[in-house]
Amino acid sequence: MGKALKRYGVGRWPIRVCVPLLAFLVSCGKSEKQAKEVSPSDSLAGIVQADSAYGMDLNNLEEQTYTISSGQSLSGIFGKLGVSAPVSEQLISQASSLMDMRSLRAGHSYRVFCRKGADGKPVCMVYEPNPRYYLVFQWSDSVPRVYKEEKTMRLVQKSAAGIITQSLYQTVVDQGLDPVLCYRLDDIFKWSVDFFALAKGDRFRVVYEEWEADSASMGIERIVAASFLHRGKEQFAYRFEHDGQVGYYDVEGQSMKTRFLKAPLEYSRISSKFSKNRMHPVLKRVKPHLGTDYAAPHGTPIVTVADGIVTDARFAKGNGNYVKVKHDGVYTTQYLHMSRFAPGIRGGVRVRQGQVIGFVGSTGLATGPHLCYRFWKNGKQVDPFREQPQATVPLDSKYLAAFKASVDTLAPRLTGLSFHENLFEEASQTVELFIP
Repeated sequence: MGKALKRYGVGRWPIRVCVPLLAFLVSCGKSEKQAKEVSPSDSLAGIVQADSAYGMDLNNLEEQTYTISSGQSLSGIFGKLGVSAPVSEQLISQASSLMDMRSLRAGHSYRVFCRKGADGKPVCMVYEPNPRYYLVFQWSDSVPRVYKEEKTMRLVQKSAAGIITQSLYQTVVDQGLDPVLCYRLDDIFKWSVDFFALAKGDRFRVVYEEWEADSASMGIERIVAASFLHRGKEQFAYRFEHDGQVGYYDVEGQSMKTRFLKAPLEYSRISSKFSKNRMHPVLKRVKPHLGTDYAAPHGTPIVTVADGIVTDARFAKGNGNYVKVKHDGVYTTQYLHMSRFAPGIRGGVRVRQGQVIGFVGSTGLATGPHLCYRFWKNGKQVDPFREQPQATVPLDSKYLAAFKASVDTLAPRLTGLSFHENLFEEASQTVELFIP
């Protein structure tokens, strides 16, 4: 969690221990149900009904919930329910192939269904090893049986918006949302948003799809539209799929991916920027600093910001362990003061954008662990922050009409989300999606 908080924090603040003052807006209403239903098993003939809890007809049964005690086993549970030892053994034998017996833990609950009437004898038990499915133990028939049922899953569309005061991660987590949202946003905007140095007042809006069962989240499927306002500039991204390929594009159909990543590592702060007049911390004299220093813990992975070929991976007295990558006839990048190189990194090796090439250290002329990142253009070192992002191949023109139609559908839902600095409130309805 520490790395996640650092990655999505603001500047130099100690976000791993701070509780952020934030505002967040998220949709949580529901609309009419349109979802794929899982057909119930017919194992309990005369008892199973598709529209009742766990498929049980509660007109004929009574439900009781119990909590598993410390050290309690399935055989112990069945014994308390009056199930004979031979029947209990059969049930446990069948269950062993359907569930991990270690999931039976103290504090977990199970439900027992008893027939209504004078005897009130238990006829079956339901246990959920995990949120996605449940097991039914049935012993009222002549042949005891155990079967597994997947829960009814719904794909729902939700939306959220928030203003960041300290941490994107905490903004999401403090509202009970899946932190996967942070990483998905990073995947979309990492070419244009510096998630390692978010500014107070940065804000985001997102429309996403999430799986639910029994109104509980089963995980985020995808983000379909998002915007991120970073340092006064807001960018929009829309998901589009064609010919088996998936990408995120701005409103004009330009890919969100650019030639170079915004940063080559997860860092705590920029300790020294590109400058032609800097006092060198080791040499103690004014000397140009034609790179960007990122302070980061020893061993932090360093990635190449773009595809290319390694031209150097060696030690030099001042640079320490360094890697140099040639991206084409115009651009080259260099990564200095590494503690060590990543396995397989050597001269002549081709690397891909985002590939780990080494780890932060303090070799060479360095006062502490950091990365000195250098950027060449036409053989001259330049400030990468002053370079204009280079877009990759845009969406093919033959798909633009379909893409625009998709944007026209999603944009009102996304841009309709408003921000409230000190208020958390319901904003828009959750939309349940049909699952064919």
